[in-house]
Amino acid sequence: MPLIRKLAFLVGAVDMPRERHAHTKPTATLGGLAIFLSFTIMAFLAPIDRSNALPLFVGMLIIVGTGVIDDIKELSPKLKLAGQVLAALCVTIWGGIMVHHIYLPFLGRIEFGYFAIPISIFWILAIVNAINLIDGLDGLAGGVSTIALMTIGGMALLLGNMGSAFTAFLLVGALLAFLVFNFPPASVFMGDTGAMFIGFMIAILSLMEFKNVTLISLLIPIIILGVPFTDTFFAIIRRLKQKNIDFDGRSLAHSSSTFGIRIEQSANRIITLCDRGFILRN
Repeated sequence: MPLIRKLAFLVGAVDMPRERHAHTKPTATLGGLAIFLSFTIMAFLAPIDRSNALPLFVGMLIIVGTGVIDDIKELSPKLKLAGQVLAALCVTIWGGIMVHHIYLPFLGRIEFGYFAIPISIFWILAIVNAINLIDGLDGLAGGVSTIALMTIGGMALLLGNMGSAFTAFLLVGALLAFLVFNFPPASVFMGDTGAMFIGFMIAILSLMEFKNVTLISLLIPIIILGVPFTDTFFAIIRRLKQKNIDFDGRSLAHSSSTFGIRIEQSANRIITLCDRGFILRN
């Protein structure tokens, strides 16, 4: 992580203190690159089947590349979304990772047919941007994502899907190492690189684990990520009303700190809410 911090300052991937930001000194924003590199190295060294991993790896490179460029040069929202869509297309169309049908109470099995790809892409974009939106307080996005990945990994173990479980727990390990440097006072942020990469992997793992889903299995990631999903939903509504797609500093995390709640208290309370979702699921 110290090497990534030096690299971030060298290339200009630094978040400067501003009115709506909680930190008070320049902070490196390439922590997500360290998460990606550590996960990728361990995944390639591990004795697991990688025969169908190329589409996922290319999708990861696209999402991480988009995040790195955004952390350095601050891409427009349209360009950032284009990168996310391209990564999602890569894993759905090329990799075949998508949800094909769902089982609903009283209605039985409902096939998505041609809508399988757009529904899966929407799911990926929703989770990527939900995690990205809450990456505003030290330790928050990392803590929430760790809970989500532990849940997905645990369910994968119960279902006998060792590949998904191993991937989820590798990501948990990478996140825990990152959180050492990210809890208040943070010396490095995961940045858009990390938030989008982790959101992307959570979305992909949930699709891989629940390809042929029931209503309950579909709701599990939503329950665990209830806070970021709710935050994202109201942020979209608010920005549509204002005809403004830029960040307005009014997410739940930033609003709570505005009302006098300390940064670590805000992050801990939101992580606790997500942890309640984990307990509820179990």
